[in-house]
Amino acid sequence: RNVKSMASKCDFTLYGILEYTPIGLQALVCIILFTDYKTLNCDFVSTFKKQDMFESLASIKKRHRNYYFLAKTLQQTVAAFGQDNGYGDGKLSGPFFCDVDKVKNMSQFNIHLLRPTSVSCHIEVAIKLSGTNGMVVEMDNNGWYASFVSGFDTSWISRFGEEDQILFFGDRLGLNVSSIGIIENCLNLEAPIQAITALDQFISGTSHRNVPRWDYGVITELFDNILNDSTSSKQTTILNQYLYDTFQCFTNLKHKIKINMANVCDHEYGNYELQYLLFTHLIDEAEVEHDNTQIMIDPSSQQNLLSPRFFEIFQNVQEMKIWVSDYRGAVIFPFSLLSL
Repeated sequence: RNVKSMASKCDFTLYGILEYTPIGLQALVCIILFTDYKTLNCDFVSTFKKQDMFESLASIKKRHRNYYFLAKTLQQTVAAFGQDNGYGDGKLSGPFFCDVDKVKNMSQFNIHLLRPTSVSCHIEVAIKLSGTNGMVVEMDNNGWYASFVSGFDTSWISRFGEEDQILFFGDRLGLNVSSIGIIENCLNLEAPIQAITALDQFISGTSHRNVPRWDYGVITELFDNILNDSTSSKQTTILNQYLYDTFQCFTNLKHKIKINMANVCDHEYGNYELQYLLFTHLIDEAEVEHDNTQIMIDPSSQQNLLSPRFFEIFQNVQEMKIWVSDYRGAVIFPFSLLSL
């Protein structure tokens, strides 16, 4: 019954799959091979990353080519026949729980699952699989971009159906990290992790008017820790060394910045604490809501510029994109390139 009701949700001309095309036998076989055969699964997933820091790209490709057809079919199956959360009322909704066998620092909090990744809808499953020395990463698909991430429910076809696993593969929109749990210490870092995730969304250009308000004090303390600001407010008991280390990893590996000024300055949903932390002086959108051709700006003006403190924290940024207008081009937020 499940198979007969499965059809592609839209045209995927790049894959040669038209809308309402029924799922094929080859796709089902690939799903079964991935979910039911652990040795094959582990070896297949390992071809998406280096075995050690010295392995060349040519060597990775040589290992991966043995699984070319499996990877191709799996990715197309997830994209064409998977489900998403739509505008918050879709068929696939989180949270999702990913098991990690040891405690690791996170380098991003808007996660793009480009390699095949199975997550469970039940935290109990992730806790069991992660072991006593691991951690559990909780993700959700709420929000404008994350809600359109496609995932394939494998519970009905896998022999481990009780694990309720969802397969993500080739995602370019990104799921949001909403919490991290450290198993050994029974530590739940939900509040500070959501604060860091909101920051990552803003500087990755993925927030869209529905990012929840985050804890200003958490980000301020993490910023001050990197800058070693002795004049900052007293340390709170909310944060621990893992958070300091993972935020340091996040800032060190952040090479691309994308900022949507229309979202940051939005009257109704804009986060004013974020504006204070990241920018010098923002011009309110009501001040520029007129004919764009008439807007002039002083070359020495500091308006709508990221603060110097921001670049002291994100020192390894190599590329920056700033959207200075809304999607209609009716409202703009000008700044001086000379001052930048």
